[in-house]
Amino acid sequence: MCIICDEITATGLSFAGIKNTVVANEKNIEKVLEEADAPIIGITHGLYIHVAQKVRRMQGPDKIIVEIPDRTGKGEGVEKLIRDAIGFEVKK
Repeated sequence: MCIICDEITATGLSFAGIKNTVVANEKNIEKVLEEADAPIIGITHGLYIHVAQKVRRMQGPDKIIVEIPDRTGKGEGVEKLIRDAIGFEVKK
């Protein structure tokens, strides 16, 4: 699994113990996405909006790419991401 995000988000994720991050920006996100070789890729909302159509073309049984919330809080909620990934809703 790999997370593509901005530098501030990557720093925050590293504090949380997530090490497999790739820093990107609006100018290089397409190239970074093409070079990512992980089967599961999370892209923060601020970058995802620049490559949404490319992501739809790249999706397949061997590549899962999801939009994740960024530091602004924009993007899909974690609950929806989990529900979509496993196929049902997890309740407390």
